[in-house]
Amino acid sequence: EAKLQARDILISAKEDANDIIKELEKSSDTKNSNRLRNELNEKIDNLSVIENVTSSSSNKLNLEDLTPNMKVYIKKLNQEGTILSISKDGKIQVQLSLGKMFFTIDDLDYIKTQKIKNSNTQNYSSKKEFNIKSISPEINVIGKNVDEACFEIDKYLDNCYLAGLLHITVVHGKGTGALRNGIHKFLKNHPHVKNFRVGTFGEGEMGVTIIELK
Repeated sequence: EAKLQARDILISAKEDANDIIKELEKSSDTKNSNRLRNELNEKIDNLSVIENVTSSSSNKLNLEDLTPNMKVYIKKLNQEGTILSISKDGKIQVQLSLGKMFFTIDDLDYIKTQKIKNSNTQNYSSKKEFNIKSISPEINVIGKNVDEACFEIDKYLDNCYLAGLLHITVVHGKGTGALRNGIHKFLKNHPHVKNFRVGTFGEGEMGVTIIELK
């Protein structure tokens, strides 16, 4: 009876989390997006205990099974995502429709169409299918403040990475240099960025930044 009650609570909580995700996907305001992300993270933390009670999967995912670009199922959010990186301490960065989030191995599971690693059947392709021609190799953020520009660039870099683009251009204009410096500071720690530089003659010089993706 306690387990059934816990399952009902879990279903309700997952519905709440999905509502937050839908609102986050529609939000273009940085402050509101950050608030929603914090609310979602809190919801995920609250689900942990309940999920452990109700979980009875016989095909548990192991850390050694995980690889970058692999698709996984996030149990607490009832969503699929793509693994971006796996840290030494077991934190797994996953790309979702709303952005990047960190999870532990207990939060993840196989998706129904994905085969277990090293099985005799062919592994499910986890690379998100993007039409590379539909993604421009250039993004223009002139007129935006640093927070707005970095928010747009972050989503753009995710799409470029999943599409397999290696070189892209960010057009930020020359101005006072504040926007350029803010973008460069953001790019230094971005997981998809291998290196970046300002443009040379014929590329846009100080008004653009050329980025090489990993």
